[in-house]
Amino acid sequence: MVSSVGIVFVGRSNREKRSEVFPKLAEALADGRFSVMSFVPARVQVLDQIDERLARLAPRIAASAGPRHRLHHRIMRFVVKAAMVVWTKPHWDFVAASFRPKPFTVARELDRFLERAPFARVHLITHSAGGISATKIAANPKIASICCFGYPFMHPRSGPESYRTRHLASTTKPLLIVQGRSDEYAPAPTDLNAMLPAHAAVIAVDCDHDYAEIPDTQFEAVLRALRALVAEPAGEPMLQPTHSA
Repeated sequence: MVSSVGIVFVGRSNREKRSEVFPKLAEALADGRFSVMSFVPARVQVLDQIDERLARLAPRIAASAGPRHRLHHRIMRFVVKAAMVVWTKPHWDFVAASFRPKPFTVARELDRFLERAPFARVHLITHSAGGISATKIAANPKIASICCFGYPFMHPRSGPESYRTRHLASTTKPLLIVQGRSDEYAPAPTDLNAMLPAHAAVIAVDCDHDYAEIPDTQFEAVLRALRALVAEPAGEPMLQPTHSA
């Protein structure tokens, strides 16, 4: 029987980097009260299928990625993949992803995914850019709460960018931010608090932006806060405004 309440993991926008904290969280939260699943944009699924098909039909072209390969091989790979994309359905998502920050495209895809999801209420657990996409659509009536690991408030090479933060203060859903003390995407703590709504809770942990090595005692504190955030049936967070693990 499918639960009426779901926990959905929304990962990083970089397909080459995994969200290592997700499997540990999924195992800890899989207690039968929730249906736990991961969101993968349809566009990414199509790209994975194209890569698999290309590797099977033309392995030399498929392998011609990166500067160590000859330019004409890389161009051929790009042209072939572009032609394969043309025959797929989500054309607009590919076009939008080429001209807008990825979180905007992912937010649109996540919104559609939630509309089809068999849940009355959904708690989103995100990592990195997944947090931007989730908070962009926080008004979706199915979203009950959002927990962000390593929200990318600023890019270490680009500095502040308004699309990352200007919408946060107007987020009305329960919001938990888990931020690494050595996370290069985090601003100064005083700036962080100014960007968030008053009801948001922040937990500082000893890790970097990968969130793979959170100390056990701190992970347990995060897990307690997360369980309080997704408490049902009330769905109201039992959190202090700001604290550290």
